[in-house]
Amino acid sequence: TLKGKNKNRDVLYEEVGHFVSDNSDILFALWDGEYTGQKGGTSEIVKYHMTKKSYVLYHLLVLRNGD
Repeated sequence: TLKGKNKNRDVLYEEVGHFVSDNSDILFALWDGEYTGQKGGTSEIVKYHMTKKSYVLYHLLVLRNGD
């Protein structure tokens, strides 16, 4: 759940990302394509979403500032 004021921000991002993925057949990711391993980060949510065999991901490559 998203309840609890003491939760770490990254954990909250992860929970929201999982919720969105779990409730979407298609996910659009604006992402630089780098796996950071950061909890709740785009790469982790993309990885989570792709574990679902019937789900689709569209990836739009975006560059980080300075790239």
